[in-house]
Amino acid sequence: MTTALHARSMTTGKPLPVILRFSIPIFFSQLLQQFYNTADTMIVGRLLGVDALAAVGSTWALNYLIVYFCTGICYGVGIPVAQQYGAGNMQRLKSCFIHAVYLIIGFAVAITALTVWLCRPMQILTQTPFDILDLAYHYLVVILAGLPCTFLMNFCFGILMAVGDSKVPSIFMAVSTMLNLVFDVLFIVPLHMGVAGAALATILSQLISGICSLFYLLKRYPMFLPSRSECRLHLPTLGYVARMGVPMGLQYSITAFGAVMLQSGVNGIGTLAVAGFSAAYKIKGLFLCPIQAIGTALATYAGQNFGAGFYDRIRKGVRQTLFVSFAYAAVVMAVFLLGSHPLSLLFVERGESQVVAYSEQLLHWLSFCYFELAILLPIRYAVQGVGKSVLSLCSGAAEMLARVIFAIFFIPTYGYIAVCVSESVTFLMGFMVILPIYLVLMRKFCTGVRQK
Repeated sequence: MTTALHARSMTTGKPLPVILRFSIPIFFSQLLQQFYNTADTMIVGRLLGVDALAAVGSTWALNYLIVYFCTGICYGVGIPVAQQYGAGNMQRLKSCFIHAVYLIIGFAVAITALTVWLCRPMQILTQTPFDILDLAYHYLVVILAGLPCTFLMNFCFGILMAVGDSKVPSIFMAVSTMLNLVFDVLFIVPLHMGVAGAALATILSQLISGICSLFYLLKRYPMFLPSRSECRLHLPTLGYVARMGVPMGLQYSITAFGAVMLQSGVNGIGTLAVAGFSAAYKIKGLFLCPIQAIGTALATYAGQNFGAGFYDRIRKGVRQTLFVSFAYAAVVMAVFLLGSHPLSLLFVERGESQVVAYSEQLLHWLSFCYFELAILLPIRYAVQGVGKSVLSLCSGAAEMLARVIFAIFFIPTYGYIAVCVSESVTFLMGFMVILPIYLVLMRKFCTGVRQK
């Protein structure tokens, strides 16, 4: 194994410190993303008005579904790269990388062309209000036309994390976030580009971040640069990479679809419920960042150790990660139960007592859900890391099914309490599916193999 390879290997050292060191930059990157989402909404609302804010908000469901699918594929194709990196097989790693490039280019072209063509029909299908239909179209069509930039940035991030480099993607994410905010103001105020300018700011910042990431990737890791003969298309390798990437993309998108279905159920309760739900979900997203960061780190850790054949090391890493996640869940539970009121007031005016009550009610239920998430997310990411993305997809499908059932049957009948209960049931369904899958895989892998 070369020095450069060993320097970022996750196959040596005590599992928990290795995982935590890798997860810290990811955590700050996710916090920045949360900050950007909030700040971007504020800029559009304050500079362009209520109609523009509603127009951008109306595209959330479609944007969420499509972009999450793209992100999932980009991170998924990094799994075979992580496995070959852990195994020290440079020839196979290079082949996986070039075929991942082919796969991403194909999806970027196909999804961009299809979604831009279907942009208006998709708006009508999601019942975008007529009075903001054109504004929403101007925003969404720019976002969709710029999907290749989204693919480029997330692909580079996925490959860098696959080789154990989480700091640089976090730095480039910070750069992208800052550029986005600057471009937002520039395109909206002096250039008067409206909501299309806000969308262009997002795409341009992703393009710059993606190009910088690509240059860094190829400069810092020349092992990825293939010769002309290595660029030949090899269908079995393409299929191998696709079997990792596509299910992970579907995992991300069906999770997003479930969230959209839940949102549609909340919409039917009323404006105050929507406002309270939105506030609580923003808080949930902020507090979920540490578990998601650890899970993302665990996927790379599992992938590298799987490639190296250190299966028992994967189990040790998961076990130690679950202990940390559980401890964090206990802290979140205390914060949500004792501090739900001041947390809600961060997003809701003090005079909106009913909205605050809705937010507090959901936070109280969510406080127990974090124990489910503390198991569900790390184990799911570990299963993805060992290359079983299709099996992991079953867990996401179970969650989506639970959300759809609640949105169609229970929320219209029982109202907001059903929204709160749905969170716990949803995560429980995902947990009940993924846990036996993980246990069977570990029993299979850890029988008569090398230990480290």
